[in-house]
Amino acid sequence: APMLSWEKVPSQSPRSILHGVTTNLLNPHPYLFWMTIGAPIILKSPAGAITAGISFAVPMFAMMVGIKVLMAWVAREAGKSLTPRRYRTLLGASSALLLWFSASFAWSAWEHLRN
Repeated sequence: APMLSWEKVPSQSPRSILHGVTTNLLNPHPYLFWMTIGAPIILKSPAGAITAGISFAVPMFAMMVGIKVLMAWVAREAGKSLTPRRYRTLLGASSALLLWFSASFAWSAWEHLRN
């Protein structure tokens, strides 16, 4: 079976970096996090305690960037040995897991509304 290869894709690093930056700027999740969780935590710190905000925000950004870099590296390394059959298997397993989570959330919502 043919292997999926990253080397077959022409290198477009300037465009891919711009695409990544644009995607991250348009992603609503960080904005939702900072509006609902991050900013209230920082604002509840004592007045004048700028170190509290820094000690929360800096590790938060470092972990966010670090996890994205780690995920990109794992995907790249896994792609080197990923056959189309394994890819379909992983995609099917991911789909099943997503359906299970959505069903459990729907069930939880139903139970909450009933009570």
